[in-house]
Amino acid sequence: MAKKEGTQRPILVTIICILGFIGFPLSLIAAVIGMSAVSLVPNVELMPLWYSIFAIILALLYLPALIYIWKMKKIGLIAYTALAVIDYAVGFASGFASISGLVVSAIFIGLLYTQFKKMN
Repeated sequence: MAKKEGTQRPILVTIICILGFIGFPLSLIAAVIGMSAVSLVPNVELMPLWYSIFAIILALLYLPALIYIWKMKKIGLIAYTALAVIDYAVGFASGFASISGLVVSAIFIGLLYTQFKKMN
């Protein structure tokens, strides 16, 4: 099938999605390591089991949102934004989120919203 004119994925969306696709398995690995008894860094407190499970579930929900963004679907960006709000609300409430992570996420989401009108 031929693509409709105007639905070509901008390079900005491509770059951010590729970074997200790279980050997806890394976040799963970090969540699994966070709930394991083996700590890679001495004297660092392990994440509670509930938070590790939450992080895994969230990562699994981020993936379809990223795929929809890759396909230039508005629902993907809306879902991704909602998941980020939930992620950081729970993260800050439990002490596992950082301001720098929030800023980077906000910048990426803001950049993606500059392409919102080009999405279906």
